[in-house]
Amino acid sequence: MSNEEAIARAKSNLKFPDIEQRVKDLHCEEVYQEVLDAVARNVKMGPWKATSGIEVPYYLNSSTNFLDKMAAPKIVDLFVKIMPQWLPKIDGLYLICGPEVAGGMIAAQLASAGTTLNEICDYVYVRKEQKKTGTCQQLEGPQKYTARTPESPEMKGIWVDDCNSTGGSLREGVLLMKEKYNVTITHALYLVDRTKDRANLPDDRQKLADPAVRNVDIKALYDLQQVDDYINTYLKVEKAKRNVRFPNIHQMMNELGCSDMYKKVLGGIVDNVKMGPFTATSGISIPYYLNSATNFMDKDMAPLIRQLFTKVLLHWLPKNDQLYLICGPEVAGGMLACQLGAANGDLDKICDYVYVRKEPKTTGTCQQLEGPQVYTSRKPISPEIKAIWVDDCNSTGGSLVEGVRVLKEGYNIVVTHALYLVDRTKDRQNLPPEKQRLNDPLVANVDIKALYDLDQVDQLMESRKAAK
Repeated sequence: MSNEEAIARAKSNLKFPDIEQRVKDLHCEEVYQEVLDAVARNVKMGPWKATSGIEVPYYLNSSTNFLDKMAAPKIVDLFVKIMPQWLPKIDGLYLICGPEVAGGMIAAQLASAGTTLNEICDYVYVRKEQKKTGTCQQLEGPQKYTARTPESPEMKGIWVDDCNSTGGSLREGVLLMKEKYNVTITHALYLVDRTKDRANLPDDRQKLADPAVRNVDIKALYDLQQVDDYINTYLKVEKAKRNVRFPNIHQMMNELGCSDMYKKVLGGIVDNVKMGPFTATSGISIPYYLNSATNFMDKDMAPLIRQLFTKVLLHWLPKNDQLYLICGPEVAGGMLACQLGAANGDLDKICDYVYVRKEPKTTGTCQQLEGPQVYTSRKPISPEIKAIWVDDCNSTGGSLVEGVRVLKEGYNIVVTHALYLVDRTKDRQNLPPEKQRLNDPLVANVDIKALYDLDQVDQLMESRKAAK
């Protein structure tokens, strides 16, 4: 391999180019996806400095993957299935060499798995430095390997580790194993190849181009772009699934002197539910309907809900020199916006109010907003103003996404906050990513909160049943 070819390989993606076909042939597509999920789930967001000295936005935290009781057996399964298919047949055994710490973990796990890999491999753990006490050895494993010398008969080795970045650890390992033990590393298998870490390195820092590793067949099960893509999806999905109720709601209610009112409104919500099942606006099947339009028309509940929203909005919204526009979507949110607009209270000092139709009227003004003409006559080129979306329930976020789009595109009104009476968090837990509407970039910068979560409603319903 020429120097130019070595540098080109060093900068290339070292994931098996046919990994999808390999895992399909081995009937482990599901395991492959589950391991990727675990890798994404166990990252620690940074930035961090990698062993190679490169700054990375997150840490793959592979030691966690190898100690995750759900992920570790699947990682072992992938290594066990891939390696015999990939490695050439030789006379004798390969020596699997796992460097401290993460690589040593996977080598130890492979040694303890009791699989058919044992028919072609033995295993050692490679310390970064020699022990300073006891045996003072650098390898841990069967004595026939730890006692090897440079004069021992040559044998072939496989380097296994969590991540390949610049290749520095591999280079050091190849030199060590050859010079001290006459073990020639012919293959290296990683969980993840951090290809992008090498993309902008100068040629003289491309350790994978070093003559010591040019003859090593280097492969990985995943590349960093897969992890990046999956992490981005995973984090967005997790964000969409989160409970958007104010995390400090009970403390907030105490500070605002509203604790009793808060409990009464929760009781009223439960009083007004209708048992189902029903299909929500989002298309989700739900066991009961919160019937929020009834809450906003209940003469006992409506004044309390209006007061709660008023106090929370005044407490929560950033103060600025511009009025917020409270936007209530048809039907329940529009009712709430109308109630807030008719209260003649302190909220009027910082807010105006509009009702947002699902579709423009087909007669008369043909407008989609109802409210003061200064707002209904706005255009896409009007000066930008900020708005608050108010509604009864947040489920998948579809209504919010559509409302944000309509208000921005048609009126240059930017929704910065959304406040709901109840967050139906559980509606989002089992949705596939494509149906997680709170992932939509249109609502990425919207601060979304709710006064109650559906679990609170469920718990009160259950306690009332138990009391009967």
